[in-house]
Amino acid sequence: MKEVTLHLDGTHPIDVHCDGDTRPCNGFLLIANVPADPPGCVMLNYGNSSSTGNMVMTLFQRSGA
Repeated sequence: MKEVTLHLDGTHPIDVHCDGDTRPCNGFLLIANVPADPPGCVMLNYGNSSSTGNMVMTLFQRSGA
């Protein structure tokens, strides 16, 4: 994946474009590593608790943990 574009309607996510492919979305979760001293992370979340919980659970299951 080279580029991701999220389209928002005010504060609500509408769709996501991944390398030209468009898919509808009702929420997203961004977790970014910040290589600083000391290291940290940035988290940005749009969506309700149910969709966010499903995303976190899917991430955990696919990570092989």
